[in-house]
Parts: sequence; C-alpha cells; structure tokens
Amino acid sequence: MIAMEKTRAAGHLERMLGAAGIEGRPSYTVGDVARLLGVSRGTVVALCDMWEPEGIMARDPRGMDSYRTPGGHRRVPVGALVEWLERNNSYSREYGSEMEEH
Repeated sequence: MIAMEKTRAAGHLERMLGAAGIEGRPSYTVGDVARLLGVSRGTVVALCDMWEPEGIMARDPRGMDSYRTPGGHRRVPVGALVEWLERNNSYSREYGSEMEEH
C-alpha cells in the first residue's frame, strides 16, 4: 500500500508540473512549489519551517523538508515534495483537493 501511495503521489506531482509548465528536476524553488500548490511563497516557507525530522514524536504532517543552497536560497527536493503530497489531503487549490484515482 505504501508503494502504491508513493506512486500515486509521484504521478500527481507529474500532472501538477505539466499543468504548471514546470520542468521535472531534482529540487524546486519556493516559488515553484508555491505555484504548484496554489499558495503563497510565505506559506511554503512556513511549511518548510514546520519540518521536523523522522523520529520526533507527534510530528506536524504539514512540515515540508527543504535545504538551503550556499547562497542561502531554500530548495525543496522532489522526494520531499512527493512525501509531503503523500501526507497531506489538501494538495493544491488549483489542481483539486484530492489526488485523482487513475
């Protein structure tokens, strides 16, 4: 079941990227993620600030993993974005509130 969910979330991300005209790549800017989810850049930064590593009891599922480039810019790895989509029911305003069954 977990592998199927990951595949569904990854497929959903692919559809979102295509609809937004964003190329697939290893990581995305805060602006890219905001565009994909239909939220503000500030919301994406807040989600990234909520991130807690695995092993923390009662982790906030809204947290999104990210890293900073040497220049200080935040990036969200594609795997972190797929994992976030797996954990959250509200995927985006623009693309619908749930992943479609395919």
